[in-house]
Amino acid sequence: MDLVFLVDDSSSIREAEWPEVQSFLTSVVSEFNVSRDATRIGIVRYASQANVIYRLSSTQTVSSVGNAVRQMAHLGGSTNLAAALRTAFQQVFLPAHRPGAAKVGLAVVFRSLALL
Repeated sequence: MDLVFLVDDSSSIREAEWPEVQSFLTSVVSEFNVSRDATRIGIVRYASQANVIYRLSSTQTVSSVGNAVRQMAHLGGSTNLAAALRTAFQQVFLPAHRPGAAKVGLAVVFRSLALL
């Protein structure tokens, strides 16, 4: 399976809550058999714009993905999920096509209780 996380990094997440987002991602990733031949992980971060944090062609180990997640600083900005979907498709899934592998995009959206 090729699994790409679309991570909300907008201002709807407070700076103090960002470590919780990182912890959640590393926890979820650790549940998969991450390798080039099993589950490959990609990460697209989005706020006003989207950018690729981790590619399906990157080194595929739980620790390397975890390191990439821990290095992500919180950006803030508006929420542009459309840009994340477009970026995931064009810059992550297409360049690293693997015949027969399921392609899954998972939007990770956190909302502060103060905003609800």
